[in-house]
Amino acid sequence: MSRMSAWFRLTVLASALAALLTPGVCLAAWPNDPASPLTIYSAASQRFTTASIADGAGGYYLVWSDERSGNSDVYAQRIDANGTLLWNANGLPIATGSPSQFNGTLVADGTGGVIVAWAQNVAGVDAIFAQRLNSAGTALWTAGGVRVATQPNSQSTRFGLVPDGTGGAMFAWTYNFSIGDTDAYAQRLNASGVLQWGASGLAVASNTSIQDQVVAATDGVGGMWILWRDLTVANDNLYKQRLNSAGVAQFAAGGDVAELFAAGLIQQLNAIPDGVGGVIAVWTQVQGASSEINSTHVYPSGGFVIRNLSGAAPDEQNSAIVVSDGAGGAFVFWYDLRTDVQGDVYGSHLLLNGMIDPQWPSSGLAIVATFAFYQIPATATPDGQGGAIVLWHEFSGGAGATVKAMRLKANGTRPSGWNATGNMVCAKPGAVNSAVVAPTGQSGMFASWFDVTNSPTYTISAQRIDQFGQIGQSEPRIVNARDVPNDQGGQVRVSWNASPLENSVDPLVRGYQVWRQVPPNIALAAKRAGRASLLREIGTGVNATYWEYAGGVAAQHFAGYSMTVDTESDSIAGSNPRTQLLVEAVDYFNAPGPMVPDVYWFSNQDSAYSVDNLPPTIPSGFAGTWSSGGSTLLWNANGEADLANYRLYRGASPSFVPSIANRIASPTQSWYIDAGASPFWYRVSAVDIHGNESGTALVLPAGTTAVGDDLPREVAFAITSGNPSRAGIAMRVELPSAARVDAAIYDASGRLVRELARETMAAGRWPLTWRGDASDGSRVGAGVYFVRTIVGDRAFSKRVVLMP
Repeated sequence: MSRMSAWFRLTVLASALAALLTPGVCLAAWPNDPASPLTIYSAASQRFTTASIADGAGGYYLVWSDERSGNSDVYAQRIDANGTLLWNANGLPIATGSPSQFNGTLVADGTGGVIVAWAQNVAGVDAIFAQRLNSAGTALWTAGGVRVATQPNSQSTRFGLVPDGTGGAMFAWTYNFSIGDTDAYAQRLNASGVLQWGASGLAVASNTSIQDQVVAATDGVGGMWILWRDLTVANDNLYKQRLNSAGVAQFAAGGDVAELFAAGLIQQLNAIPDGVGGVIAVWTQVQGASSEINSTHVYPSGGFVIRNLSGAAPDEQNSAIVVSDGAGGAFVFWYDLRTDVQGDVYGSHLLLNGMIDPQWPSSGLAIVATFAFYQIPATATPDGQGGAIVLWHEFSGGAGATVKAMRLKANGTRPSGWNATGNMVCAKPGAVNSAVVAPTGQSGMFASWFDVTNSPTYTISAQRIDQFGQIGQSEPRIVNARDVPNDQGGQVRVSWNASPLENSVDPLVRGYQVWRQVPPNIALAAKRAGRASLLREIGTGVNATYWEYAGGVAAQHFAGYSMTVDTESDSIAGSNPRTQLLVEAVDYFNAPGPMVPDVYWFSNQDSAYSVDNLPPTIPSGFAGTWSSGGSTLLWNANGEADLANYRLYRGASPSFVPSIANRIASPTQSWYIDAGASPFWYRVSAVDIHGNESGTALVLPAGTTAVGDDLPREVAFAITSGNPSRAGIAMRVELPSAARVDAAIYDASGRLVRELARETMAAGRWPLTWRGDASDGSRVGAGVYFVRTIVGDRAFSKRVVLMP
């Protein structure tokens, strides 16, 4: 059928029908109640979340330490975008047994899996172990993990871990050789878990003094940066080294300074890659009773820029967190006591050139400063849009604590949906601690922590926070998309569950907009035609997709909605062109739309193809005549807009069944001459462009009994086709004996239009046909005409009507 001109047709399903929308759909597991976050694992034993990263498929991996067996073990879990636990219900054991395993961390292996590393006590010596897991949680290396180095001296239980870019990982740590002598070492494990830099690792800095607080970051080209505090000279100094993938040092043996002769002590050192081959490190610089937050940006060549981030602010600043801004710089957040004794969350934005972003205060921006509560920053993550999300614990000094978050743009302002005092992530009663986060890939984050609601029960909890600061799963969810039955095609129906934000006390969702995907060339053509307001572009560059507005509806506090959407084409044999669909929940809506909302939530994507379910009607007025030259068949033309052609079948009896074997033609016109054929029965059907075929009309052409004993008993003349007719008129003359026959068509004024017969015919039944043409072959106009037939001394006159 042809494409409908209307933009959309909409059907709203009341809540009484909503139950029809949900069966067979995996509903979101992320709760929308801050007092009831998702439980990862809960039991009467201590556990501490230690690390999490995105899984590259919309979910994340989580690692924690767990004392369910009586000593500390390392467990992991994979959680998908909907909050479903994909591995063992109580966590996947990574390293268990006596005496203890702890401080688990992890990096992506580049193929959808992870490499998990941890500290483990072996015969009184602390050692670092690692295991590689695929996305299903299957261990790929030696059972129990690979020991990173076999030196008999203790390794530091705080260590650096970075991916090597080829399925393996690189490590940095310190060996404790004696009191006052700790050295920095490194190791690389390839994708198979084989040590690459010797059994004891590679010495990075081995001066007879203290090198500690080792941190590491990838250089983006298969090597890594290592930074550490060095006490070779009187003051604390920050040193650096860069190793290539073969372990070759790029700077002087023993490392090179990254911050020289610092006044005071370097504590809480952290580092991240800058994304352009360098590294950014932050730390707390302790000077007597006060402290400040400092940073250094080390560039690929080894040059560096040092910056004080908290300025000359009094009192104490510590616990700095650093995350990438995606543009070669970083966001830094810290705990700050300059305003009140409880402490607040402050932050700064470092640019690629090492300078503080001038849009931020030079001594730090107060992210949240509330005198009544302690705010202690826990962790942060990039938002993927040039900003960051910071997470903190907030409590008033009692046993209870909450978890809050704030998203900031690159300029330090809050996007829509984020509150000045932070958005609540967890309001569960009891102590909350040890939070870790991972990006969702959609400008939000996954947060995990442990809490103690009913001591001694420790619970690993989690929550999803979206780009507009809403917890849980705020998106509408498409539950089905399918063809509209019993129609001429060109339509599909999409049904979705309402967003939970529609039914909140102060609803954030006030409408829904439905979008269908269109090819980029069509989208660009629509823009040129001035229809850009009807388009949405999602993603950027090669990942961009274009969507055309298909309609919308104001929220009506129903549990579900349904909309009928036009498609560009229908399913045909060998091809099912699918229409991709997306539902958007928006903060305001006015019909007919579309609106450009401040906050919005896209559903899961689904698709459907439309099917023309209705065949054409059976052709009417089927008639025919036969003579020794064959059969002439006529029928009235069908009126369907999607008609493709007709199909003619012939058989020896009226009960024959139409099939490909007895199909003789597929004409597009409403007539056919079966030349030279013997007498047969015929059936005709109509077929549309989608292959739907009607039933058949049956005819035995007049004249097929002209031989034999069954001769007419008297002269007769009859109209044998439909009358009126568009295609023409079929007639029959019956002769009991041979006779001259004169037949002609006249118009209403008596003027001759065309002669049909002027000859002597043998006894029998003979067909005559007029196709609506004049003597010169031109088509005559619609109207009333007369057939005058003279047989011997008998004359017949019949009125016929030719339709336009």
